[in-house]
Amino acid sequence: MSRCKIDKNPISPKACEAINELKKQDSPGCQAISDEATTNQLVQCFNELKGIDLSRHKNFPTAWQNVSKVRNILRRDSVPLKRQVPFRSNIPKDVNCLEASLGIVIEFYSNKSLAMAELEKISGKESGKFSGTWQAFSNLVKRGFNIKSIGQFDHARFGREGYDYVEKIAGATVAQNWRDNVDLAREQKRAKKAAQVIDMQLRQPTMEDIKKMVDGNKMGIAYVNSLALGGRSGYVGHFVVIVDYNDEKKEVTIHNPGLPPKPYQVVSYKNFQKAWYSPNPAMASLIILEPRDTKDKK
Repeated sequence: MSRCKIDKNPISPKACEAINELKKQDSPGCQAISDEATTNQLVQCFNELKGIDLSRHKNFPTAWQNVSKVRNILRRDSVPLKRQVPFRSNIPKDVNCLEASLGIVIEFYSNKSLAMAELEKISGKESGKFSGTWQAFSNLVKRGFNIKSIGQFDHARFGREGYDYVEKIAGATVAQNWRDNVDLAREQKRAKKAAQVIDMQLRQPTMEDIKKMVDGNKMGIAYVNSLALGGRSGYVGHFVVIVDYNDEKKEVTIHNPGLPPKPYQVVSYKNFQKAWYSPNPAMASLIILEPRDTKDKK
């Protein structure tokens, strides 16, 4: 039996290893954690880590991966969830939230962790640009996935009309963000092809869609405004993975690749929907992915 405890309650060997990993972090509060840790000690440790720029850590991204692993394990041990979902972090350049989200989904279904380079091949990633979902759609269908896209954004129309369609449906702020960060001509071509192989439901996604998806043990990626998710103004598009929901507490649990990475991040329905529907509800999307061979599902 594990010697480690939290609030005098025995914890699993993996959680014990996680506690030991925390003690290695560059934080007095973390280093002060004892074998019989308390919740207050853990809270103090994680609060201190929020103020440390781990991107400058000599072992980055290992340092972030270790912290994420600890959060993952401790969260799993302490909070009952309908299912456990593996986690992947964004990379230091902070432009691979889609690839990290795809990695989470693929590993959930297959128990295989793909290297970031392989995930970039799936998404058609090009250096210095944010990834659109369309090449990933096409490649995942080839890999045996069914994909349902719920949202008012019409991928086929974007393929035909490009920037003008984005500005029309989402507004100038989003359109300019895309113009600055996305190769629009390339993504238009990809969108045309992807629209032919996915199930598009042209309507606003809702919490009921999330609940139905989780209850069916399917995986989904939501496109949100990361600044709104963090309670800030402005707009930056961002992909997160839906893990669970709690109707009693009105909360949704997500894997947020970051940066900073936040596995099992709990967000109120109200705040999640604010980020989901910001700056324009027309941009909200829920991408539900499922292997065609359901035997591969957990």
